[in-house]
Amino acid sequence: MGFKDLHLFNHALLASQAWRLLTVPNSLCARVMKAKYFPVGNLIDAFTRDASPCWRGIEHGLELLKKGTIWRIGNGQSVNIWRDNWIPTGNLKLSVSLSRSRLRGVSDLIARDIHAWNEECIRSICIPPDAEEILKIPLPQSDIPDQIAWHFETSGRFSVRSAYRLALQNHCNELSKGQISNSPDGGRPPLGTNLEFQSSVKGARFCLKLATDSLAVQQNRARRLPNQLPTCQICGSEPEDGYHAVMNCTRARALRTAMKDHWEVRAKLLLLWCRAWHHRNNIIFNHGNCPVSASITVLTGAISAPTPALEPDRLLKGKESADIPKPPSDCARSAPRPCWSRPKPGWLKLNVDASFISSSGQGAWGAIIRNHEGQPVGSAWAGGIKAPNAETMESIAVREGIRSMRQLLCRPVIIECDCQHLIKELTCTSPSRAAIFPLLADIAELLKGLPDYELLKIPRLANMAAHDLAAFARIGVSSGLRTGSVPESLRLDPVEPCNEFCCN
Repeated sequence: MGFKDLHLFNHALLASQAWRLLTVPNSLCARVMKAKYFPVGNLIDAFTRDASPCWRGIEHGLELLKKGTIWRIGNGQSVNIWRDNWIPTGNLKLSVSLSRSRLRGVSDLIARDIHAWNEECIRSICIPPDAEEILKIPLPQSDIPDQIAWHFETSGRFSVRSAYRLALQNHCNELSKGQISNSPDGGRPPLGTNLEFQSSVKGARFCLKLATDSLAVQQNRARRLPNQLPTCQICGSEPEDGYHAVMNCTRARALRTAMKDHWEVRAKLLLLWCRAWHHRNNIIFNHGNCPVSASITVLTGAISAPTPALEPDRLLKGKESADIPKPPSDCARSAPRPCWSRPKPGWLKLNVDASFISSSGQGAWGAIIRNHEGQPVGSAWAGGIKAPNAETMESIAVREGIRSMRQLLCRPVIIECDCQHLIKELTCTSPSRAAIFPLLADIAELLKGLPDYELLKIPRLANMAAHDLAAFARIGVSSGLRTGSVPESLRLDPVEPCNEFCCN
């Protein structure tokens, strides 16, 4: 099944029972438990000394559940600024306070008149990294209650798989010693922070195994195989764990000493450890004919080799870099754009797209309305919007696209977007717990005012006109609204030939 620690797996299963009590409070079991163990307050704050074995098991699962739950902000009245999990980074809480403050609820940080964050107030009490993350959290334009969700799933719904991974990560953190973090949010940078090391998938996997003490060193082999000794087979001086294999063993020391004449060793430890592990395996399992001098050549060559730059034409949609091979530029320019499919007669079609740059956290959106003949009815765009990710920016694009051109949507409309998760959440009948839940509530409210509508997910290449308009808003003019036309520099997708269905 893929589970290596049944104790942690049982912990995750108990957390699932606590999640059900938390999200289905009207069930018979939840009402009985609440009446007996936490008649005042909620499950998260429940604490009982003398309880049944059943409730003690739920409390054990609740410990894990508290580390992974997060509040999705609606009106902010149910969330405590300093105690609850509501920041979607790091340990999910605010790090520290810059000054003493009497503010308690997240609702105190929201400007009610404009339905936006009070930036001045937030920056006065929060450190800059936390303030930036708070300002990226989307807020609804209506008064809706806060929603609790599971942080480690995109859908916001609890899963035993992600809970097990969280329990395993916590277990590994408890076993690690002497590790600190300089990050304000308590997080740690990824293992492959060296530019030379990021392209090596094999090296990244090695460092992950080294950090989690899951390398096939003699100490780990001795736990599983009865005939194995934990002593190092190369030097025989002490039991071989991960630290000994890459730092204390004689061959690892020789490599580290030899490399001191060529670079600053402390700055390139990841590469050095990976090569030391290669030497260890070569001696034990091969002929051991790999000299230290050969490793010096390999390591110095890896550092001096230029890092492949990302070509501009490989940036897809202005959101993330794509690893899909692209055809030559002359072929790409000559490839025709897909035809725009006509809606039914009497219907309109609204194409919406977003442009997002993850490095800066800035995005833009564009929306175009066309009738069944392909003629533009209106267009709107805006830029300079902060968002945590591309999915949130896509949700903002749909909301603002409908809102800005609501006066033009006097007929049934087909709304097309290329974000599959957004369309799935909008068409789902159960309440959403995703990070875009406030935006989904606003979109659902706007859709109620339309005569009729359909939501469709289309391929990215079939939505290029809206994408070009979003890029226009991000690079050029920040915002605009036109009736009956689009910007002159925008090239609309060709309209598919008229058939018998659309003409009659």
